[in-house]
Amino acid sequence: MKKFELNHKQHQTLIASETERLYAYVGGIRSGKTITGAHWALHNIIHQPEIKGGIFSNTVSQLNTATLSEFIGVLEAYGLLKGEHYVANKDPERYFGYKSKFEKHNGVWSFMNGAQVITFSIETMIRGIELGWCWGDEVQDAAIDSLNIVMGRMSGAKFPRTLWTMTPPMDNPEIDELIWGEKQIAHTIGTTYDNKSNLPEGYIEQLEKTYDSLTFKREVLANRVTMSGLNWLYSFDRQKHVGGKATYDTTMPVYVSIDFNNNPFTAILAHRGRHQDGKQFIHYFDEITLTADHIHGKTFIEAMVEEIFRRTPAQVQNRLYFVTGDASGRQQSVIAKVGQNMWSEIVDRMRISTNNLLVPRSNPPHQESRRLCNSIFSNYDEILINPKCKVLIRDCEFVKALPDGGVDKGSRAKVDKRADALDCLRYDLHANNKQFIFR
Repeated sequence: MKKFELNHKQHQTLIASETERLYAYVGGIRSGKTITGAHWALHNIIHQPEIKGGIFSNTVSQLNTATLSEFIGVLEAYGLLKGEHYVANKDPERYFGYKSKFEKHNGVWSFMNGAQVITFSIETMIRGIELGWCWGDEVQDAAIDSLNIVMGRMSGAKFPRTLWTMTPPMDNPEIDELIWGEKQIAHTIGTTYDNKSNLPEGYIEQLEKTYDSLTFKREVLANRVTMSGLNWLYSFDRQKHVGGKATYDTTMPVYVSIDFNNNPFTAILAHRGRHQDGKQFIHYFDEITLTADHIHGKTFIEAMVEEIFRRTPAQVQNRLYFVTGDASGRQQSVIAKVGQNMWSEIVDRMRISTNNLLVPRSNPPHQESRRLCNSIFSNYDEILINPKCKVLIRDCEFVKALPDGGVDKGSRAKVDKRADALDCLRYDLHANNKQFIFR
């Protein structure tokens, strides 16, 4: 059974929040935010069983895969087991003999001591329920209006209390203002270093080698880092990342990344490997942009595969290709045979093994993608783009970020807002550099 050794920032949060209606624990990655919230919720379950409680997260996915998973782990650590000491989504009367505080039990966890907690996400929200305490996890990306709706439910006790646990907000000015503004709420800031005794040896040092400097400050040191106004790929440096050394090599496998916008239909080509000194490199040696004027009666996929083969003739015979790109291509294509999609057609036309198709089920979220791409451009031994890849270089230099960290594509009439080559870059780096993804 797992035992928890809470660090001093976690203890500080649990103690200081006792006298506050709203308190926040702002922490770096793996600083124990969710564990802190789970202990706070358990304390209320034990000491205030007569009061309705709430546990929520920003999304349903976060709630189920992170927040409630960690909460279950804390309950188990203290000997509280599902089905024996609490039930979920069920009327507690038949299990524990008391009348429920809720009419319906979807999302309601009922404990043997009479405590009941409703779990929800901001996506689903709650109506007509008054809570006495509530823990909101991963709220850094939540809309302030949604959080205010939850706060409006806090009238189910003489002194209702709310705890928020979060990383420093990246592009959420309303939440940023609540933590660092003139009228800030009570809070504790904890860094990843504060929880070092509970982390694997060398974990933080690896993050420092992996993250770019801005991400490290925000995600590890829990510093206030404003990302607004920066380029999407803010770690790109033409002097460092553009060079003629990134050339086509007839002896190496080719990594292909494709975006399915059809005007233009875009791909980038790369080599990956190690130099004799052991340092790793990624070389983007070519790009392909096809419009309707280029395909001469062929489909875009036919024309793209032909162009890939034309530019990489040495790899064609042995099919030395690894291919990734836009996950939306997994959907049924109106231009493909029944049962086929764009990716299955590419596999057929390139005659590659499905093991060489590195396409995820869904495209990476823009925020996660931005963090990973900037970390790689900041820390990879060598990442170079050939000067002839003008569209890719333009995207790296000029595409801006939206307030939420997304890619600002704006109008496709403006070439600096299409970001098709940047999308190819994002897909490639995510598919082939999983070691840079930390959670």
